[in-house]
Amino acid sequence: MKHLYVLIWLLTFLALPTLAQDPDVYGMIDLEGALREEALNEQGAGTESLLLDNTRSKVGRDFYDAFYRAYQELTPTGDQLSGQLAPNATLLNPSDTAQVKLQKPLEFELNLFLISVDELPANSGIGSIMSVSINDELIFQQVVQNRIDTIEELAGYVAQAVREYVDNYAATQRDLENEDLRGSGVY
Repeated sequence: MKHLYVLIWLLTFLALPTLAQDPDVYGMIDLEGALREEALNEQGAGTESLLLDNTRSKVGRDFYDAFYRAYQELTPTGDQLSGQLAPNATLLNPSDTAQVKLQKPLEFELNLFLISVDELPANSGIGSIMSVSINDELIFQQVVQNRIDTIEELAGYVAQAVREYVDNYAATQRDLENEDLRGSGVY
């Protein structure tokens, strides 16, 4: 019985330092890098993209890095540029830019895209389930293997799909702003 009291006293004494630790400060090192945000302000296009990295493993980080590089390399198409000439603007001399009227780019948040790269563990253990969504709309979801060539190929494909989605969305918004489709509101 005497040994039982000594054992309980020792366990209590050894557990005391664990109660004194501050969980907020101690766990702060582990949380760094849990969520990465990177904003891309595309040169010449009126769009901004905020990329969120919600990956958990090396496969996910490699996919996100390859996706970010591929998406950054893709340039917007010519009709997406905010510095387009206005329809009635004429240029008498190509070097004379004083008479050029530029169109206003689309206003407010039509040009802001939140691109989220998420990772879920796969049951098979051979990779991860990667999903890419734009403004909470799922664009891509597939199991990605641990091979770097497969990761880079899929990331390039997804970057192209995301670029096409952004371009089509911007073109649709621009077409809806046209006076032919706007309407007067009177029936």
